[in-house]
Amino acid sequence: MSSTQETIDMTLQIGVGEDLDTDDLNLLTRALISELEDLPLEAISTPSGSVSQSGGKGLDPVTWGALGIIVIQAALPKLLEFLQAWSLREQGRVIKTKIQRDGLSIDVEYPLTLSSEELKRHIQMLTDALKTEEEKH
Repeated sequence: MSSTQETIDMTLQIGVGEDLDTDDLNLLTRALISELEDLPLEAISTPSGSVSQSGGKGLDPVTWGALGIIVIQAALPKLLEFLQAWSLREQGRVIKTKIQRDGLSIDVEYPLTLSSEELKRHIQMLTDALKTEEEKH
């Protein structure tokens, strides 16, 4: 398997102001899932299993806002850029991420107040950190 096909596991937790109720968080989560489906991701899941575009009432309200994502390493920069932009769309949006690969775990919280160039350097630092030792040589 080439390095561009290696996958990375990521968990996301959407955070917004304390005044957001369960229904609003449900809608926000569904909207994020819908937009994520346009990105080159391997899989998107909720804590209770696969994401369904219809229904979803069986999901425990506490788990709304939590997603699991599997992304091909080559698509990680595009995903990180999207998460940064999405978190900045409305005041108070926060996405906490945990990126995992080969025993390495990196926690990042968006939005980051970075310029476009700083964001590119940040993404490059994350992708470099996630490369396996074999890929580095």
